[in-house]
Amino acid sequence: MSPNEQARNGTASPGPQAPSMRIGGGYWAWLSAAICSEFGSSVMAFAIVWTATGFGGTTAGLVNSSMMLFSTLLLLSGGAVGDRYGPRRIMIICDGSMLFLTGFAAAWFASHDSSVGSLVAVGCLLGIVSAFYMPASGVFPRLFVDDSQLARVMATTSSALQVARIAGPAIAGILLAWIGLTWVVALNAVSFLLVLIPVLVVVPPRAARNPDTPHAGLRDTWRSLRTAGQHKVLLPLLVAFGVLVAGTSPALTLLFPLLARHNAWSAASAGLTEASFMAAALAVGVTVAIRGALRQAGIALIGGPLLAGLGLLAVAVAPTVWVACIGAGAVGVGLVAFNAHAVPRFLAASPLGAQVRLQAILGLTATVPALVLSGPYGALAQHVSPSLGSRRRDRVGSGFRRDHGDDETMVHTAD
Repeated sequence: MSPNEQARNGTASPGPQAPSMRIGGGYWAWLSAAICSEFGSSVMAFAIVWTATGFGGTTAGLVNSSMMLFSTLLLLSGGAVGDRYGPRRIMIICDGSMLFLTGFAAAWFASHDSSVGSLVAVGCLLGIVSAFYMPASGVFPRLFVDDSQLARVMATTSSALQVARIAGPAIAGILLAWIGLTWVVALNAVSFLLVLIPVLVVVPPRAARNPDTPHAGLRDTWRSLRTAGQHKVLLPLLVAFGVLVAGTSPALTLLFPLLARHNAWSAASAGLTEASFMAAALAVGVTVAIRGALRQAGIALIGGPLLAGLGLLAVAVAPTVWVACIGAGAVGVGLVAFNAHAVPRFLAASPLGAQVRLQAILGLTATVPALVLSGPYGALAQHVSPSLGSRRRDRVGSGFRRDHGDDETMVHTAD
């Protein structure tokens, strides 16, 4: 088989490499900068949406949707462009674009009051650039190591960036009150400058595809997957990942808060449930980053979704906040255990020249279920119940009660 045929079938090696490639300084330099950039982006996203809430809930929803919608619609295009021109080149263009856009936005907010139009425009631009950046950045860590180190690198990357995403909104409120929207946006511009420099300087030891390999279209990519038999790995992982996200993502973002409000738990208790999920998820990610993936990957690939399902069931019947926290922690352990073993296998099975595009498809399985199912889940929770035990609790008076006279409008429709 010729080198070109090997490349199309995904069996070619991306150039000479050591038998066991270790994680080098280039990766750590990029990751350090990426953490700063992710933190800045999280702070800015929170600041933009929070500022939009001053114009009303509808406006805040419009701004938030503008970021998610453009990112989702253009994600496949971002993957195709990343495969054609390489993830590193796309990341350089996106980071440079974000440096210019956030700098311009900071100057605009410094000279003009924030308006609905300006907030929506910033949200749309963030979503557009994100659609091209996310698939490329998802593949980029894979170019620093061979398959034996892939699980550790992906777990390290996801755990570090998750810490930045958690810290961003927590710090954003303080920064908004202290320095205001203009300087928060300017801080994000600096974070993109920090990540742009390592991407310009650091060249990964592996390539996304051989330079002499022609760019393959979507039909050619599918043909190569079938020829090499890799569709038998990729398609089940995509289906499993999509089903798992469809079951957990709306619960984490929507049903957990609704359940807390339905049970008359405080906002702090709702936040504690979310924190339990994040802490458990982070603990698993750090463990895989330090110790590596399980040799018996099937334990995580099968046991992870089962544990996540049991955790959701525990939250649904939780009589107290602490039981809900334990269930949320189980969801975090199961979800990240599955991801930490499934995503490296997905990347390793992706053929050369199609890695960014397949990463974009993987990203769609994470975003589309949340967009499509959030509305139906919310309506179901409103008209039925967010909790299995809510009928019983309503009758005994530990939830919303009918005997409060003027508070009757708060009674859940399950009664």
